[in-house]
Amino acid sequence: YAITNKLLQLANSSFYGGTGHGVKTISNAIHRLGMNVIRMTCNGLMYFDAMKDGDQNLKDTLISSFVSAFICRHFAIRLRHQNMAEEAFICGMFHRLGKSLTIFYFHEEFDEIERLIKTYNLDDETASTRVLGIGYSRLGMAVAERWKFPETIRGSIQYLGFEKLPKPAKPVEIQQQIATFANELCELAANSPVEQGPLRLTEFSTRFSELVLLSPTELVQLLEAAFKKLKEFS
Repeated sequence: YAITNKLLQLANSSFYGGTGHGVKTISNAIHRLGMNVIRMTCNGLMYFDAMKDGDQNLKDTLISSFVSAFICRHFAIRLRHQNMAEEAFICGMFHRLGKSLTIFYFHEEFDEIERLIKTYNLDDETASTRVLGIGYSRLGMAVAERWKFPETIRGSIQYLGFEKLPKPAKPVEIQQQIATFANELCELAANSPVEQGPLRLTEFSTRFSELVLLSPTELVQLLEAAFKKLKEFS
């Protein structure tokens, strides 16, 4: 019942183009947003509700996932893929599923992963593989498959490495790169020393230049706009 109420509030919100109280039933919401978006949104609401009592690391990760989701939705529209916008939001939100689950269920292992990252300057995927025997992304994809998420959602969790990415062609590839772009940008903003910020942003911009070319200044403006949207949405 609580999930239904939240879902109807979302369907009526300006975020989904609502005007107030036009959507009064789940069938109305499906008609407006589509079955797939409704199903994924319900999963998202239940997922975040289940993890709301986690520690500060988990809360930081979940907030970052939400900010990433807003960026994903923005870029799907900006790249003229309006039909992908709502699914892009969900892709961005679940991109760090494996990491979130690890923080929630495996505290000691997560602490060890963070120690390896700081001590040896490893990336998340390498460090999590050493500790768990499986990387965050593979863990997230396996759970998403168990939860019967569609291919685009599962694919958006996949780890893409740190090389310059090719121009995406298929819908799955577009969603993959948008989700990775948004989540890596939030990670970069949270973890980069101030003096390294401009260089890191320039490298980041080059890496995703086949998807979208933005200057470091535009990337900062994008983050600021996403956090503003988060405040409105929350």
